[in-house]
Amino acid sequence: DFSTVVEGLDLTKSIPEEKEKATELAREYLSSRDSEEILKYYQSSEKAALFKSYLAKKLIEISFDGKNEDKNFACRALKEHAKSGFFTTASIKYALDDLVWNLKDLSVDIPEVSSTLAKLIARLVLEETVTATYLIESELTEPELGDDNIEGYCLFEAFGLKDQLSFQQNLDGIWGTLATIDSLKEVIKNNIDEFLISKDEQEALRQFKRLKCPYYMHEFVKRVIVMAIEREGEERDQLICLTKLMWDQLLVNNTQLHIGLKRVEDGLKDLSLDVPKAEEIHKELLDKLQQLDIGGKR
Repeated sequence: DFSTVVEGLDLTKSIPEEKEKATELAREYLSSRDSEEILKYYQSSEKAALFKSYLAKKLIEISFDGKNEDKNFACRALKEHAKSGFFTTASIKYALDDLVWNLKDLSVDIPEVSSTLAKLIARLVLEETVTATYLIESELTEPELGDDNIEGYCLFEAFGLKDQLSFQQNLDGIWGTLATIDSLKEVIKNNIDEFLISKDEQEALRQFKRLKCPYYMHEFVKRVIVMAIEREGEERDQLICLTKLMWDQLLVNNTQLHIGLKRVEDGLKDLSLDVPKAEEIHKELLDKLQQLDIGGKR
């Protein structure tokens, strides 16, 4: 965050206004591919120039919601404007730092954001938009499976990708096919349904591992608990067993568990319209999770 006073400039009123303007300009730039408005605005105001790192952040963040060509354009734009001097190396680093440290929040709406940001960072390093010291200075250690450290996962992946991608002449194809939230929700639901029919624990684990979305497992938690509230007897027991299995195999971490449980709690009132005893069953399920040490220390 910026200080409210920078070299004699009072930014008290400017911060929210400039952030809103930067967001608007980033959206327009990604849509029009024309930088004229951005250059004109940031040359016109000494205050506005202080918010270039926020502009870079929003350019990257908004591109993640779009198609792969938007991500490619964002990378090329950052490279071009860093070369021209519009963006300093420091401003791009600040933008990347801000994105990395907000990955947990971003991952709620963009399931693969950690991997996507890792690819973008690796590309920016390879194209010399930022120097390799950005990753070296991060003092990386490989996170363990089930670790909540999404920031560490992202930076460690970027470090490895940097070497892998160095052999690619065209980096536009690095993003791969990203799953949409709707498609992930459908796959998670289908995997749970199939488990209830087959009772095959190993196959269920294989299917969830294939998703490679460790930071969207809150959807699994929400779905499995809601289904457990809606079902009875053996099926409810199976759903709790699946939750325990996913926890024990480190496919659900503490953060994802609590996000999922919070989402269930937020929807209990609506769920009670279809299941009158939803709140009572929900409490029983939470007690059961606690008895099974789901959510406890590893």
